[in-house]
Amino acid sequence: MDETLRGIFHDVLGVREADFRDGLSPDDVPNWDSVQHITLMLSIEQAFGVSIEPEEAARLRSIGAVRELLAQRAPAG
Repeated sequence: MDETLRGIFHDVLGVREADFRDGLSPDDVPNWDSVQHITLMLSIEQAFGVSIEPEEAARLRSIGAVRELLAQRAPAG
């Protein structure tokens, strides 16, 4: 999961691997604005085959929050 997330955050926001951490948020990434956030959510949905509701997307404001959501949605087994 982390390798895919690293790639998405790099491709959409330009996040370097060295900066990839749970606490990374829009406060740390200047171009992580509302438009880029939508692009990020769409990329995550596509890559992981999940659906993210707008209310959920609004709360996903860090890499850690995205990881938690994906862990909850991971298929069992």
